[in-house]
Amino acid sequence: MARRGRANREGSATGNGPIGPPSIGPGALGEGPIGGRSRRPRPRRSAAGTALLVAWLSLVGLIAAGGLYAFWPQLEAQVAALPGGVVPPDAPMPTREVAPSPAIPPIADAPPEPDPAAVQPMDTGTEPAPDEQVLDLADPQATPLARASPPELEPAADAADGAAPASPDASPLDRASDGASAGTAEDQVAALPRDPAPPPAPPPPQEPAWQRYATPFTAPSGRPLIAIVLTGLGLNGPRTLQAIEQLPPQVSLSFSPYGKQTEAFMRTARAFGHEVLLDLPMEPASADDPGTLAMLTGLTPGANLERLDIVLTRGRGYVGVVGSLGARFVSNPVALEPVLAELARRGLLYLDNRPLDAPLGARVAAEMGIPIAINDRSLDARMAATPAVDARLAQVERVARERGTAVALGEPNPTTIAQLREWVATLPAKGLALAPITAVANTQPIR
Repeated sequence: MARRGRANREGSATGNGPIGPPSIGPGALGEGPIGGRSRRPRPRRSAAGTALLVAWLSLVGLIAAGGLYAFWPQLEAQVAALPGGVVPPDAPMPTREVAPSPAIPPIADAPPEPDPAAVQPMDTGTEPAPDEQVLDLADPQATPLARASPPELEPAADAADGAAPASPDASPLDRASDGASAGTAEDQVAALPRDPAPPPAPPPPQEPAWQRYATPFTAPSGRPLIAIVLTGLGLNGPRTLQAIEQLPPQVSLSFSPYGKQTEAFMRTARAFGHEVLLDLPMEPASADDPGTLAMLTGLTPGANLERLDIVLTRGRGYVGVVGSLGARFVSNPVALEPVLAELARRGLLYLDNRPLDAPLGARVAAEMGIPIAINDRSLDARMAATPAVDARLAQVERVARERGTAVALGEPNPTTIAQLREWVATLPAKGLALAPITAVANTQPIR
């Protein structure tokens, strides 16, 4: 044990340590000899970075030089006045010569008071009366005297005879105007309007739509009138054009609100001389579908009026509406009256198609003052053939001879259009006349 301890001490003295784990020096960890830390290599700048730095510094220098050059006149004096500047401390401060102010002229003495004896009174051309006194302006202490009265003016030589003298209290302007107008007073009175102008006449009241858009027609004397109205136009373009172009202008045409070109077809029909109307779909008593714009008894009056407004905006220049279907709707006065009232407000004619011979619609319309027409016969219900159409036309002729007027409704079927063309040509020989629908309004008895 003594030998081992001695060997350890000798090894420590000579730098050789005992057997064991070797000591780790600073170099083993890669550390430098100075301070125990190694130096990291500095990154080298590229040529582009160096050039960019030089350009940036040059730009800063140019900006600084430009600013110094621009503001140097203002800074020069301040730099010179700084302690230790380019100006010696004992140098006198620069002075600036200031031009002396112009001399103020002396105030002139007040003018001497005038000599009272030297003041001459103003020559007015008249001598003062003995009892009048004249104010002495030269003596400020003088007592105010009475004002001299003006001289009396003589009347003008050319004044009108019998004219009243001017009032002494009147002003000269009044006296001059009296003299100037004395000779022209009668002329001025004569020039005044004796009666005021009457107020402008009110504009004539506008005609209702059923008269404003009616076709001019003169009924032949002594002949019964027959009005033919084709309904449902606008749904089939070729048939609609066939009816417009081939039928005479006295045949009235009613267009469906469900057509895509209803307004265009109505303009064309009016250009050919036809009176035009709009179909008004109403709730039927049968299972027929009246469409999405139909007047229904299950809707509120406001909802039906909204639908009516949509229907009436489908066209322009029409004289009225034709009831389409509607047996159930026209039998309900609560639902019918608001619709008819709106038609009356717009000045439209109401053509009652008389579904199932229901007279309520025509009666309510007549009570509201709406111009009405009533269907007497339907020509081609359910696509009637030629013999059926001829038979219906014969019935219409008989009704016209009995009552003086008759109305028939039809559809734009090829058969109906062809039969109507042939039938219209026979009317003059039969003593009958074809008329537009407005010509027979309010002429039929309400049955």
